[in-house]
Amino acid sequence: MKGLKLLKYIMFGISWGCLFFVITCLIGNAVAGEDYLLLVMKDFNRQALGAMLVGMGYGTTSIVYNSERLPFGLQVFIHFAVGTAIYFPTAITLGWMPMGSPINLVSMIILSILAFFIIWSMFYFYYRAEAKKINRQLKQLEKDSGKQ
Repeated sequence: MKGLKLLKYIMFGISWGCLFFVITCLIGNAVAGEDYLLLVMKDFNRQALGAMLVGMGYGTTSIVYNSERLPFGLQVFIHFAVGTAIYFPTAITLGWMPMGSPINLVSMIILSILAFFIIWSMFYFYYRAEAKKINRQLKQLEKDSGKQ
């Protein structure tokens, strides 16, 4: 059972990595034109595998939120730290982060951290709303069963 849960998180991460890869390519093509896609296509296999690896890094480590023993802040830190530890070496190796200028590098680091917290917040608020919806449904079921 645990193996299936881990496999689910791995596949979830790969899916998100692929989605962000495609979105990045669409945005890159819209902003920089076909030259952007030519750079990606020259090294497509590595670029796609890198996106999947990063997706797995962030997606798989989100399994920490299933642990009731870890405080929430520590769960977020573990998720961020492991995912980021996979992202930065991959991004540098595949040329996603320019290494020429310290200002560009710092900007990319800040943008990467900001992107993590924006995406994380979207998931957090979505699942929080879902939990509230389920709790309302459970309360309604309790009321309905009490009337009988």
